[in-house]
Amino acid sequence: MKKIFLWFFFVLPLFLFSEVVLIYPNYGVLVKQIKNGEVIPSTWEVLGVESSWYVKTYEYVEKVKLVEDEDFVLKDCELRDGIFISKDGKKYKFINDRLFEIVQENNEIRRIFIDSSPSTATFTIDGGFQFFYILKENEMYQFLKLYADIEEGFVIVVSEPESSYYTTSTRAMLYEKEVYNMQGKKIFTLGNMKDLKNRKTILMDKFSVERKDYNYVSINGYNSVDWQPCQRVVYVKSQKQIPSGQVQIWSSLSGKEVPIDTTIIKDVDEETEIFLGPSWENWYKWSIDSSVAFANRRKISATLYLKGRGEYKIRINGRNINNLKTNAEVVEKKQDYVILLSHNTQTIHIEYDEDRD
Repeated sequence: MKKIFLWFFFVLPLFLFSEVVLIYPNYGVLVKQIKNGEVIPSTWEVLGVESSWYVKTYEYVEKVKLVEDEDFVLKDCELRDGIFISKDGKKYKFINDRLFEIVQENNEIRRIFIDSSPSTATFTIDGGFQFFYILKENEMYQFLKLYADIEEGFVIVVSEPESSYYTTSTRAMLYEKEVYNMQGKKIFTLGNMKDLKNRKTILMDKFSVERKDYNYVSINGYNSVDWQPCQRVVYVKSQKQIPSGQVQIWSSLSGKEVPIDTTIIKDVDEETEIFLGPSWENWYKWSIDSSVAFANRRKISATLYLKGRGEYKIRINGRNINNLKTNAEVVEKKQDYVILLSHNTQTIHIEYDEDRD
């Protein structure tokens, strides 16, 4: 946090606008010009002021005055949480069965006093952001949900911890509405924005991805498994980096595209597999036909039965797998597992040997 504070003082001459806010996932950092006696919200915390300063808090106690004509006042009021509010914004409440107008509400005011004016100050404020995506066929829509406890300002979104943030190219970052990636940190400069307290949602980008939907099966080969649902998986490959966030996935159901699933994805640098839970129409059964032990190895012959349509990705787990034979496509072979692909094949024969337990 101290590094952020120092960084701002190095770039202050570049600021041509009154308020700059950096929005991190769970808080905001605000830079603004203040004058002597500046009033700030009680939720703001001062990081620093480029002058001598102190904060003084004033507490104002509620003041009320008696209302003589209750019926006349109440006829045009709306009741909210025990408080009567008139059309002109005045507030009233009952105390000991008598109606009083609230002349001054309970309040706490914080004022910053400084030796010179104006000065630049930095604050931590309430704020945050979250990426949200819609994956519809082969199109990815990228949204940014953001919030900050100010009405408007020049917005910079930081999608990674701030440890190296202050080393970036400040002039480029402040004056161009682009995305920067320095030392693995992602910076989005959004420019001047209003209504930041209203939890805005912004369409950041729309881009094409490579998408493949398939059913996933993972088997520990030496035990038979009765009918189980496959896992639904969506494979996504993108030319753009995708920061972590919530994704709504549209899929085909009864000939219509509908948003069936919503889940969380981690940062995607190039490709990812999104697991969506058990399938409702694709099933598998793993049946051991024979298991023969010899020396420190075991030879397994088995049949994988499939129900449903579409592509299946099958992972067979074992120890030092060797001598694999199958009627499915082998796409990857490691010592401890093999990956097979099958498209609309209902019966797959698999034979291999592995180390014994």
